[in-house]
Amino acid sequence: MHPILSRIERLAAYLGTWLVAGIVLAAVFTRLGLGWVESLAFLLPLFFVYSFVCLSSWYITRATPIGTSSRFRVIATSGFAALVSGAAWLALARLWIGVLGATSFFGASAARYDQLMPVLFALGILLFLLALAVHYALLALEEAREAERHRLELEVLTREAELRALRAQLDPHFL
Repeated sequence: MHPILSRIERLAAYLGTWLVAGIVLAAVFTRLGLGWVESLAFLLPLFFVYSFVCLSSWYITRATPIGTSSRFRVIATSGFAALVSGAAWLALARLWIGVLGATSFFGASAARYDQLMPVLFALGILLFLLALAVHYALLALEEAREAERHRLELEVLTREAELRALRAQLDPHFL
């Protein structure tokens, strides 16, 4: 199971981060001709769903760790996964545009949403690559913690061996 899904606090923080990103992008879309309500109604559901799609980057980083996989494999896997997830996000956006276009309030905005598809596709790829980079950084941090834990265990074992050696030296003298 993904570590973010294992604790509700992590999931809340993760979704909160995606909510902030969605609001920031909605602000950018207001500069491109959409209103706040149109932008938020279009982007927030997409960001919510895409946040779960980007959790798959954790599995990709586990399958192709940077330290043991070739550079080509890491780049090819990451690029392909980003393209597939970006295409999935684009398909979801098209579906959501259809749903919003069927309503009377957002029907007129459907054409403007369609104009933003190239931006959404590029953004989907970039967001997935960002999620991959974050997961690779977390994997490196986890490996560093594991190495530190292993070093401390070896230190304890070394001290225990030294104590046993000292005891072995003292025991014969008392016999």
